[in-house]
Amino acid sequence: MTTNLLIRSTFAVGICLVFGLLGAVAIQTGMADWYTGLQKPWFYVKDDILSSIWLFMYVLLGVAAGIVWSKGFYHKWVKTALY
Repeated sequence: MTTNLLIRSTFAVGICLVFGLLGAVAIQTGMADWYTGLQKPWFYVKDDILSSIWLFMYVLLGVAAGIVWSKGFYHKWVKTALY
């Protein structure tokens, strides 16, 4: 793993986690009122497990974005993928 790839992946993971945090904050304000009163099905996943899955997905999304970014931002397909 090159230093350039590590730096870009770290930056991309940070950006993904910030956007994930913003989404979680936006959802929490509206969810507290009505979501807790719903009758959940038997296959309902607990909030702690689901939040850790989302965190893992955002980290993987950032690593993938860093790998794509390391191919060179001058390339048309890299810009398209990152936008």
